[in-house]
Amino acid sequence: MLGAILTTAWSDIRATRYSWFAVAVTLTAAGAATAYSLAFLIDGEQGAAEVGGTLLGLALIGTVSATTSVTGLVVNERRRAYARWKLVGMSGVAAFTVVMAQVLTVTMVAVLPGALLAFPLVPWAADYFAVQGAPLGDPEVGLDVIVIAVVVCMGAVVLGSLGKVLAVSRVRPVVALRTAVAPTARPGILATGWSLMMTVALVMFLTSDDIHEDGAVLGVQVIVLLTVVPVTGWLVLVLLHWTRLLHVFGPSARVAAGGSRIRSAFTNAQVLPWFLLAGLIVGIGSPMMVMVRADGAELTGAELLVPMLAPALIPPLAAGISSILVLVPRMRTDARVLLRAGAGRRHLLGVIGWDSLVVVVTAGMLTLAVTVPGVAVANAVCRGEPWPPGWWTDILWLPFGAIAAAMWLLMSAVSCLVRPTSPGRGWSQLP
Repeated sequence: MLGAILTTAWSDIRATRYSWFAVAVTLTAAGAATAYSLAFLIDGEQGAAEVGGTLLGLALIGTVSATTSVTGLVVNERRRAYARWKLVGMSGVAAFTVVMAQVLTVTMVAVLPGALLAFPLVPWAADYFAVQGAPLGDPEVGLDVIVIAVVVCMGAVVLGSLGKVLAVSRVRPVVALRTAVAPTARPGILATGWSLMMTVALVMFLTSDDIHEDGAVLGVQVIVLLTVVPVTGWLVLVLLHWTRLLHVFGPSARVAAGGSRIRSAFTNAQVLPWFLLAGLIVGIGSPMMVMVRADGAELTGAELLVPMLAPALIPPLAAGISSILVLVPRMRTDARVLLRAGAGRRHLLGVIGWDSLVVVVTAGMLTLAVTVPGVAVANAVCRGEPWPPGWWTDILWLPFGAIAAAMWLLMSAVSCLVRPTSPGRGWSQLP
């Protein structure tokens, strides 16, 4: 029995190697980011420990969200295969064991090398901070750092995939086949409960005297992210109605808009990492800009912020790119349908561009929904009124636009590379 399960798991990994490679890339980045932050927290001096605690908190948000997004996307993408397993007689327990064996195998293979990257990265970062005039001591990467980083990342992966794997293993094969065609973004009970708990904590924080303490505004933004990220599925379901406006731009836009709404689970899995990336930079950076300007200064030291925020930014960035690789089979299937319908290269390229635009705009809407209240809270605390004249100038529009443009170009470029764009190439590569 065990041998059959392992054989099935290994053969399925080989058949979906690009998807699991995408998961491995994300997990490697997550392992490096977590170990990097833990090194400053555990083995650094007092100043380094304070910075390490902040880095670790942000890194955990990025790591958990990125890994749960990608692993959940892989499970959703393979629903049809899991349903076929059950149709030929595989039990739900066996299907659950096979999928979890795949997840844990890829996790163990990917996370440990990523955590080991902390050995060269941490000394370099410590030296870099010292040169920039912000010495954080000389933290060392010990065995405890590596072990904790691996355990944290493995826990995040299990957390992100367990619910979806259980749902697939329990559901009837016919239902699994139907949901594989049009998976809907529906956060689980635990994610929704966590978000509600964070909402209560946010209200209590905003109505307490602690809101006027140093760093409280940034703490509010972190809590907001912890509130919104788990339930992006619900929010995306609502926000995707904006794509109906794209119908006036022709058939390519209609195909992209309709596909994004019908398969909202896939759309959400692509939106989440990019939203997290923009939310960490713009959502936290904009209230920070308000605080700095209220003190009569200007925000400087970007050369320090980049390596400090890198542990939180790298996992979502890796997940954003990896999510495209996971959807390669789905993209090729869609391309086959369009080719059979007579679509040409220009139409397929148009669909790619509009697909990317849907993700970018939806992620941008979520980012502004987090950023604007954060700016209002920061203004209320620092200036005495939430909406002073010119409050919108405190939003980091230049980074926001740069991230949006980079998202669209990167997603479009990767999609063009992996998706057939001509009838000859399409028919030869489509499975």
